[in-house]
Amino acid sequence: MRYPSNLDFLEVFGLDAVDVDESRACSYYRKFSDDGALRLDFSFSEIEHSFQVVLYHRDVAVMQVVSENVRSVALQCDKLSRSIHVVFGLDGAMSEATVTLEPAIHCDWWTLRR
Repeated sequence: MRYPSNLDFLEVFGLDAVDVDESRACSYYRKFSDDGALRLDFSFSEIEHSFQVVLYHRDVAVMQVVSENVRSVALQCDKLSRSIHVVFGLDGAMSEATVTLEPAIHCDWWTLRR
């Protein structure tokens, strides 16, 4: 499985990793909303096959989602938005996440039985 590189995040979103844990092959990123009210911290680990998102409103965590069994992480960019699309491999279920970074921070995460 191929994960986006730190260079991919820099090229697509203008984001440099705020931290990299080489022992877990884990990269941490941070994105602020234009008005500074929202902060999105997200990371993924190639070794643990996990993806994590924490959404803060004025430094208060309002949402945290973590899932393992990542099958793919893809960066999506079109005229209207820039986002990260993650597909998880859960037994008996279809699970995906879309984390939109531009034009506004937004997270969609769903798991449906097959």
